[in-house]
Amino acid sequence: MRLDYAFWPDVENYLKKDDRLLLPAGSVEQHGPAVATGIDYIIAAAVAEAAAERLGVYVTPPLCYGMSLHHAAFPGTASLKPSSYLHMAADLLGFLVGQGFGRIVVVNGHGGNVPTLKAAAAEAAYERDGARILIHNWYDAAGVEKRIDEAFGAKEGSHVTPAEVSILMYLRPELVGDVADVKQTEPGLITWQPGRSDIRDRYPQGAIGSDPSLASPEVGKELYELAVDGVAKVVADF
Repeated sequence: MRLDYAFWPDVENYLKKDDRLLLPAGSVEQHGPAVATGIDYIIAAAVAEAAAERLGVYVTPPLCYGMSLHHAAFPGTASLKPSSYLHMAADLLGFLVGQGFGRIVVVNGHGGNVPTLKAAAAEAAYERDGARILIHNWYDAAGVEKRIDEAFGAKEGSHVTPAEVSILMYLRPELVGDVADVKQTEPGLITWQPGRSDIRDRYPQGAIGSDPSLASPEVGKELYELAVDGVAKVVADF
């Protein structure tokens, strides 16, 4: 159930019996030369909406923009600074807590968001005794990790991964181009906080340690369903 499609009296009645809310978060950033820049928030929103529908709880529209400064050298990336993201997320979470949503699960699809989202959750939860806010990456579910390892092993990498590309192929095939020519790079990550051009200098196509040419919509369907199962279980147990 989308919160932005609801009538306020219905939300008021809902809050008399349930205080759970899902909030998907992602990014708009480069994902190689043949994958849509919005993949992170698109997947997070799809997973969160399916889990919310299954459980009969509300889900907000996605926080599309995230912390993606390290991809700034690639056109099409649109990022917030960590300080801006912190204020925005903390304000929004705090407001939703104040509305009566005492249990909020942020379904995150972009690893670069995690530190700032956790800080924002700490600020928002501090404002109301009893409020619980969980930052949950959809890809951390045990079933998802296991299937990714079975399907792709060491070729999964860490950015423009065949797993995420597979899910987008299943959900929105028109947003994936020809990934066959994206070359797998060495898996080593930059250990320092990368600057504006570090990622593009080291990984010119944008993929990091991954082989997106292995992606398939069939595996994407499996991973999507496992992710929905994982998020639904987290919310049901929260």
